[in-house]
Amino acid sequence: MSYRFEAGRIYRMPTHFGPAPGPRQLPDGVVPDPKHSPRRLSVAASFLTDVALLERHLPDGFALAGEPVVTVEFHYMTGIDWLSLGSAAAGTPAVLSVIPR
Repeated sequence: MSYRFEAGRIYRMPTHFGPAPGPRQLPDGVVPDPKHSPRRLSVAASFLTDVALLERHLPDGFALAGEPVVTVEFHYMTGIDWLSLGSAAAGTPAVLSVIPR
């Protein structure tokens, strides 16, 4: 290996990019400001669907527990202290109330 790990630092893969900034390891000189970082806009939509259609997407051994509700969430965050560009977007489909059979 042509580089050495820095003791006490968190790395992500691939490790040759160096220690990874994140909420538990802020870049040098960055002081967290929990009142202003991050700012987040969240939008969610839930809807009922057909049980058979939804169960096709569950792994073997799992079943719905309750109504067949699908929730789709979108989060847009800005002003993230530790992120180089300071913003991120994430979308998440979720099926709640799934239990092992």
